[in-house]
Amino acid sequence: MSCHGMPDPLPASLCASGSGCLWGGVPCDTSGLSHSFHGRNTMSYLIRIVGAALIGVVVLVASTIPARAAETPEQALRQVQRAIDTSDTALLQRYVDLDAVIGGAVDVFVQTLVRQASSKAGQGGMAPMLAMMVAGMQDGSDAQAAQAMKMLVTGETRKFVLHGVASGKFAGKPRKEPVQQDGGLFSPLFEGASTGRKEIRSITDVKRTGDDATAALKVYDFGNEETYPVNVRLVPVGDSWRVREVTNVKQLADRVRREAADQQTQE
Repeated sequence: MSCHGMPDPLPASLCASGSGCLWGGVPCDTSGLSHSFHGRNTMSYLIRIVGAALIGVVVLVASTIPARAAETPEQALRQVQRAIDTSDTALLQRYVDLDAVIGGAVDVFVQTLVRQASSKAGQGGMAPMLAMMVAGMQDGSDAQAAQAMKMLVTGETRKFVLHGVASGKFAGKPRKEPVQQDGGLFSPLFEGASTGRKEIRSITDVKRTGDDATAALKVYDFGNEETYPVNVRLVPVGDSWRVREVTNVKQLADRVRREAADQQTQE
């Protein structure tokens, strides 16, 4: 007996491990092997064990960590609110295609201005420069003027939105040293616009339509204490969604115009 009471050792030729003891539960006689071979064999065996263990750990970890699930449209819209609450303009632009959304709204805005300019009463309520630019668009013949005006209004609207988010105003937490907003030709258009907190109160009627998705939001404006129904269309971007369009922008524009008219009447 050897190896602390174990059975008689096997010949070294039958010992694959070269460890000298406990090969299949039976001690091994490696006394005839050279010290260098024994050392190399032991290290090789150890490396194989460690390698196998590492592979096992990697496989185990990989199997227990779920793959990142794609965001739902609802989660993407929650990120929009998070961007507002944290004054994160980069996050906002990740989840909202500002150029597309604002472009659609400006199209409606320009159409409204053209209709307004068709009446003398409407022209009287316009800023002189704005009335002059709209005058050349009334018959629809000056496409260049229309495009120039759209680009200018789009730029001003974009600055207004990003300023509202970056300054913390749309979060209801304006900074003591607010981010400065550059002035521009159409900046007076936003003088009466609410800069109060914007809060998504509900997200309903989420539907997948082909590659797109639609949802109905209720957005509360703390500035004028009004709730607005906002219907949006989202498109997939990578493993998430992005707001591409406000589908009821015309109805919203009509409502805002009525509210502005009522406010002027009260004043």
